[in-house]
Amino acid sequence: MSHDASFERTQAGGQFAAALALAHIVEIKLPAAEWMIPESGRLCGHLKRVVDLDARIAMRQYATFLGGRLRASQGRNSHTEWVHLSVDATYRGVPVTVWTHVDVRPVAEVRS
Repeated sequence: MSHDASFERTQAGGQFAAALALAHIVEIKLPAAEWMIPESGRLCGHLKRVVDLDARIAMRQYATFLGGRLRASQGRNSHTEWVHLSVDATYRGVPVTVWTHVDVRPVAEVRS
């Protein structure tokens, strides 16, 4: 199969370009992530089961390598507080999102 610019304008071509970008990212040996390439050709990485400090370090590594901005948002429910970290960037012409969601701490139970 040949690889040319006209191929990259198709859905399959976008996914192919994302697969090539992923091969380069994996080769760099960044922190392990679970990867997905949807029909859109966007490369999506998810860091699973990480603790807060490790997650922040890993996401900074991705932000530095990809040249993206690390974004953080916090949330809370009655049982826990969490931080959602994400990086959006373009790598080798492919849109990339890497994200993780970590529990920061359990919320103390209120006793009456």
